[in-house]
Formats: sequence, C-alpha cells, structure tokens
Amino acid sequence: MRSLGHRLRRELSAFELIVSVVLIVVLSVVVIHEAPALLADAEQAHMTATLNRARSGITPEALTRFVRGDLGALAPLEAGNPMEAMPAPPRNYIGELRSPRPEVIQGGAWYFDADASELVYRVEHEAGGARGGWSTRIDSTRRYPAPSAGFRVRLR
Repeated sequence: MRSLGHRLRRELSAFELIVSVVLIVVLSVVVIHEAPALLADAEQAHMTATLNRARSGITPEALTRFVRGDLGALAPLEAGNPMEAMPAPPRNYIGELRSPRPEVIQGGAWYFDADASELVYRVEHEAGGARGGWSTRIDSTRRYPAPSAGFRVRLR
C-alpha cells in the first residue's frame, strides 16, 4: 500500500510540473505578443505628458500678452521653441536643430526643428499587432522619413 501512495504522489508531482511548464509557456507567449503594444502605449502616454507640460509652460505667457492687448507679441510664441517655456526640458530633449535628419536621430528623442518651427518627437516603439501603430494616429504638419510626430504651437 505504501508503494501505491508513493507512486501516486510521484505521478501527481510530474503532472503538476507539466501543468506549470505549460502555464509558463502560455503566459510567456502572451507577454511577448503584448510587450510591443504596451511599450508603445507607455511611450505615447509619456509623449502626451511632455506635450502637456510644454503647453502649460506657454499658456501663462500667452494669456499675459493677450490680457495686455499685445496680440503682436503672440506670434513669437507660435514660432518659438515650446521647450524654452518649460522649467526644465525633458532628459531626452536634444535641442534646437537646423536641417535635422530624423532617420539618424535616436528614437525616443525630442528636438525642435528650427527651420519648420516645429517640435518633433522621434518615435522609439511603434506598436505592432492587433492594436496598430500609434504614430500614425498623431496629426503632424509634415511627413518625416522616420517614425516621428511633429507639433506646432497654435494660439487661437
């Protein structure tokens, strides 16, 4: 009788091991499949937060100029670099560039295209799979050869 209990316990342990391995494989496949989309979602959220910080830096100055009736002073804000209005630019901001080549700029970087008066974010994680790429959902004033999103300040 003792050997039957021992054999049953050993078979149950082998069954538990097989079930555990199968669960780990299934979960790994799900994580590997969803990871690019999750990274792209996180990148988009971070990009949106940075844009909101830039907007919140420009808005008080624009309102001050508007209240003073100095509407002509709004134009430089529209053509200017919105990162200059932030208390501190993000760590991934590489500065103001003339004639930039987005295809050679590392993904995940911000820069100000001085020629186009446009703040540009170079996309690092394009979503794939069922969710589709988020970079295609962002309105840009012009097309870039590399996955990027461009933004202009519009004071209206």
